[in-house]
Amino acid sequence: MLRAHLKIIKEDVNHNFKVVIDQPSRSFLLQFPCLMARQWMQTTDASKDAAGQVMATGAVKYPFHMTSYGGYGRGIYNQVNDWGYYMAADEQGIVIGTDPAAVQPDQYAMISQIRSGEIANTVMHYGTCVYGLTINATTDEAHFHVQALFENMSGGSINVNEVGIYANGYGNGDNYPNQQQYCIVRDVISTIALANTEHLKVIYTLSIQT
Repeated sequence: MLRAHLKIIKEDVNHNFKVVIDQPSRSFLLQFPCLMARQWMQTTDASKDAAGQVMATGAVKYPFHMTSYGGYGRGIYNQVNDWGYYMAADEQGIVIGTDPAAVQPDQYAMISQIRSGEIANTVMHYGTCVYGLTINATTDEAHFHVQALFENMSGGSINVNEVGIYANGYGNGDNYPNQQQYCIVRDVISTIALANTEHLKVIYTLSIQT
C-alpha cells in the first residue's frame, strides 16, 4: 500500500519551532498515475501539465524528478555531455499556495500558488531535496522524504492553505511557465498565517508497505 504523510514545522520570529500540520496526505492527483503508466508501458500518454496544457509525451529519462534549486533562476544540469535546462524553485518539488478549495482528482495545478520572491504576496523558496531512503525488511516497509524550506520575506503576513508537489515529466528543458511540470499531490490544510521573517519546513514522507 502506498502512503504519504505531510508534516509542516513553523519557525516564528523568535526562532521557536512548532509542528503546525501532522496528517496523512490523501490527495494524489491524476497526473501521478499518468506519469507511472507512461513509464511502465513505455508509451505515449496525454495529461495536463501545471500550465493546463495537454501534453502527449512518451517515456522519458527522468520521470518524477522533483529536487530544485532555491531562490531565483532556473537550475541547469548536465546530462550525457549535453546541458539541459530545468525549472526554477517554485516550479518543481514542494510548492505552497493560498487557496482553501477542496481537492478534486482532476486538478492539474495549485489553485493559487505562492511564487518565490521577496516582494508582496511571495515567499522565498529555498529548494526541495529528496533523501532518507529506508528499507525495513522486518516490517516489510520502505519510505523516503521530500522536504522544502520557505521564508516569508515579503514584508507582510501570508496565509498558506494548500501544499503540493510538482514533478518533472520530461527529460529536457521546456518553455516557461510550468510546461512538462506535473502536480502529482495537492493537500488542503488548516490555515497557517506566516508572518514576515517566519519560516516553514514542509516534509512529505512517501512509504510503501504490504
